[in-house]
Amino acid sequence: VACGAHTDCGFFTLLVQEPGAAPLQVQRGMINAGVRDRAGAAVVDEDAWVDAPPLSGHILVNVGDLLSRWTNGKWRSTVHRVMLGSGSNGARHSVAFFANATYAAWVECLPSCCAPAPGMPPPQFEPITAGRYMSDRLGLMYDAQAAGDSVSESESARECECER
Repeated sequence: VACGAHTDCGFFTLLVQEPGAAPLQVQRGMINAGVRDRAGAAVVDEDAWVDAPPLSGHILVNVGDLLSRWTNGKWRSTVHRVMLGSGSNGARHSVAFFANATYAAWVECLPSCCAPAPGMPPPQFEPITAGRYMSDRLGLMYDAQAAGDSVSESESARECECER
């Protein structure tokens, strides 16, 4: 694993992968969706992983945490991990574009995605600025390291999420 299980903390991510390279893997369904360990990394269920293979001319779209918060979880963050290639050097090439909100952007449930809109549940998340949310996510990394927690796969996830 090149980058452990995580969700992107921004709005969304566009990813172009090199054909023939090791694929990105995504967790299917609701298995552990949104569940995080003390370090903030997504909980891993090895039976839930499916490949998102590179397709020539296609762009993979990952929903990020901010979009999930704005839609009250209707659009869930994509739990994913980056795998290493099996070639001689394990190289994997891709181009990613991370769409993020400005630091001061207010992130709260859109009125059409929560009560009192007909048939919608109450907001799942407290309103927060995008910058504060990302800072809090990064802070989980440093808190866990300071506490001396062993975080194995989640350690690599923290190194690659929210760095953009």
